[in-house]
Amino acid sequence: MAPSSAYDLGKPTDRPVNPETDTFYGYFVNTHVCITYMVLFALTGVIHLGQSVYYRVWWLAPTIMLCALTEVIGWGARYWSSQDYVKLDAFLMEICCTVLAPSFLAAGLFFVLGVIINRLDPRYARFSPKVFSSVFIGCDLIALVIQAVGGAGASISFKGGGDPNKGAKIMVGGIIFQIVAITLYAITALEFSIRYHFDKPVVRRNQVAQDTEKQPPRASRPPVPRNIKYMSYGLILSTILLYIRSIYRTIELLDGWTGPIIHNQALFDWMDAFPICLALFALNILNPGRLLFGRNAGQPASQQQLNEYPIQTGRLGVDSPVDDSTMATPRRSISK
Repeated sequence: MAPSSAYDLGKPTDRPVNPETDTFYGYFVNTHVCITYMVLFALTGVIHLGQSVYYRVWWLAPTIMLCALTEVIGWGARYWSSQDYVKLDAFLMEICCTVLAPSFLAAGLFFVLGVIINRLDPRYARFSPKVFSSVFIGCDLIALVIQAVGGAGASISFKGGGDPNKGAKIMVGGIIFQIVAITLYAITALEFSIRYHFDKPVVRRNQVAQDTEKQPPRASRPPVPRNIKYMSYGLILSTILLYIRSIYRTIELLDGWTGPIIHNQALFDWMDAFPICLALFALNILNPGRLLFGRNAGQPASQQQLNEYPIQTGRLGVDSPVDDSTMATPRRSISK
């Protein structure tokens, strides 16, 4: 049978269909798995939407919620492929969406760590929450652009009958850049945790130059609130899952669009979709809105501490008592 589009595959009429040669995936896509992940990603996205509205945390929308939405689109395209395996557009949509979606999750994790640093005490961080959020989210956007350019290039090459592996390698470059950013973010978080635990704030030049005898005693480190501990657990789990998925996609795309790894359906289902799905549901349970901006959420560092290390980060969504224009407004109970 002739293809319905110049870019689609033709369906053989004189022999049985061979999934290894007659489909873009190298296998028949499992319809039930597609429906399962579509439902799961849609469910976690709707829950995140409700939590974002209830706790008034706007930055959940362009980060964690957008990740869920992009995954739904990607798995919707994969479902399309399961119904019509010769469609090139469905294949390209699936690859591009599933590659790009976790970048939005990474941006959300960067935001969360910035808020945690500000809530506990920015003096223990190498960078201020404002600088931290700006740098790492900027790196995430760069990685997103690189992956998008690579995906577009690979798609154009594929449709033109050329070699898509050059575009695939550009996509890999974006993923590797993202892995580097996530690694630096994890190192920053680890350093902050160690310094906070041992009460070793970062010594800055302006602090050394001051006459310490005229300064009031430094406020002692308060214990970590329970909600911050729970949020940290969610952050660690989500980061590990994101790392696992990123390493898998790097290996997969380095092998090319025609290699054995990309043609292994079970690997894709468990190493790409499952970690991101689990991370999104983990953040539903250990939700940033509830744990960082909810009724029982801890307050930011004391004013005395902030005077020693002034920051203004509200416009980035990282709340600070110095800047009341924070985008995330905690809900307060109305006293009767």
